Amino acid sequence: MIDTPARNVILTAAHCGLGYSNNYIFVPKFIKGAGPDQQPYGIFHIQHIFIDPRYIPDKGHSSTKKPWSDLDTAFARVSANQRGRQLQDAVDGGLTFTQPTGYNHKDITVVGYPGKDHNGAGQAIKCTVPTAQLPGFRQMSMTCGGYYGGVSGSPWITDYQDDARSGHVIGNLGGYNGGGNDADVDYISYAPAFGSDAANLLADAVANREPPSNLPPYQGIQAKLPGGAALWQHAKLLASGDYTGTRRSDMIVVWSDGEVTLYPGDGKGGFLPEKRLQAPNSTWTHAETITGGDFTGSDLSDLMVRWSDGESPSIRTSALRA
Repeated sequence: MIDTPARNVILTAAHCGLGYSNNYIFVPKFIKGAGPDQQPYGIFHIQHIFIDPRYIPDKGHSSTKKPWSDLDTAFARVSANQRGRQLQDAVDGGLTFTQPTGYNHKDITVVGYPGKDHNGAGQAIKCTVPTAQLPGFRQMSMTCGGYYGGVSGSPWITDYQDDARSGHVIGNLGGYNGGGNDADVDYISYAPAFGSDAANLLADAVANREPPSNLPPYQGIQAKLPGGAALWQHAKLLASGDYTGTRRSDMIVVWSDGEVTLYPGDGKGGFLPEKRLQAPNSTWTHAETITGGDFTGSDLSDLMVRWSDGESPSIRTSALRA
């Protein structure tokens, strides 16, 4: 639930809210098997769900980039509970909506309820982990097992404390392919990092008005490469990865004259000034393919190279590190 003057707004994921029906309810601190009057704070019926009209639901897993998954956030207004109390009055608290300044956070707590197939006891799951950026998206990623279907919409909280009724929420579990990757594994989860679009959507929910339908199409993060076409027509090969240890996506470029350079990522969809790794040379003109990845278990990206003379692919590590 979000701390607002309306005192009846909750957070979820847009892909959860698309199937809204009149029998949706919200039960804070749900106790499995307990009747309505035994739930600690009562039962709150969902009255209306607010979703950015530019959000397009995923219709099947695909590696194609879907920038609108950055908008997989929704807010909902709820009715008073069966005791006549507004949500925030009943719970005595709420999370503070916060727009983060970046994607890399040391300690983020994610609390959610997996579906019944993986949660027979009906208990919440909780993880406090570091986060990084999902490359190419305005989304955070985390690694923690047990986040099966049902956890979508879970808040990502910067200052969580057990049994606390306040904190700062900077995103919700959702994004890319319904909150996870193409393989649907339970240990990788994503969250749109709240931006101005989420702030505007929350304002609509508080005012109980429909979001505007005439917004321009959402473009997502647009990479800002230095130079123009005259420069980049000489780029022969490119590979991305964390080559600088900043947990951001950097880019290595092999140029047509054999020069190799590094563009450190700035974490905002662009790059810091270029660094030369190799001066123009004849060796790197024979590189046919390069691929980035952590092939040596060092927690930094290495570079695998396939050469034109058929030499077995080789791995370049410290020799190419800035």
